[in-house]
Amino acid sequence: MDSNYNDDYYGNDENLYSSALNQNTKNDPGAISIPKKLRKIPIWKIDENSEIPEMPQVVVEMPNDPHYNKLLKEQDDLIAKHQKSINDIKAKIEIERYGNNPERTKLLDDRKKLGDILKPFTDELYTLNEKLYPVKDDMTYYRNEKDLLQREIDFKDMNKLNAEIRRIQEKIGFSSMTMTEEKRTIALKAKLEGQRPKVEKYKELSDALDKLYKDNDESLKRQKVKLPITKFRN
Repeated sequence: MDSNYNDDYYGNDENLYSSALNQNTKNDPGAISIPKKLRKIPIWKIDENSEIPEMPQVVVEMPNDPHYNKLLKEQDDLIAKHQKSINDIKAKIEIERYGNNPERTKLLDDRKKLGDILKPFTDELYTLNEKLYPVKDDMTYYRNEKDLLQREIDFKDMNKLNAEIRRIQEKIGFSSMTMTEEKRTIALKAKLEGQRPKVEKYKELSDALDKLYKDNDESLKRQKVKLPITKFRN
């Protein structure tokens, strides 16, 4: 066996790829350098048909999360500091603009008391709205589908539709009609019979909509209740 023979194939040739790796790697001050030497590939996984992997044109370094997290925290702290300064300046402007005004102070206090009284109601209303958003979306969908179907059917009730079809059938069988009238009557019967699937669908949509109203009746009624208004007296 040749003394220079090596039973391991390396996916990275230092002499071939090192300079290219250094040239094509994007510099990132917050990145951690990746190892230059790649993992060994066992010789038994390689044959004469194996392709040598090409060197990527650009090698992006692995991001250094702690470095960027530190930068983000510094920015968040700076934003919080500026926000506090803004609030302090706004408070000073309010004092300079209105001064020591007892009437305004009382109005602000009354508004705060009113807000405290209404808060349980507003919180409940917010919770109801969150709960009813998907319900109302479904209701809107069912109503829109019903409106579309209603334009395409002559009867909303299946029993009434079947009764009309039977009446037309009896008219065809036992009435004396001209050929034109008979053709028109047969066409009407075929039209009504073709509407049966749509009438069934209309009934399904109506039942689904009624069920939504029934299941959410209390919440829907509660959502419509007006918030109480409390008057403050001197």
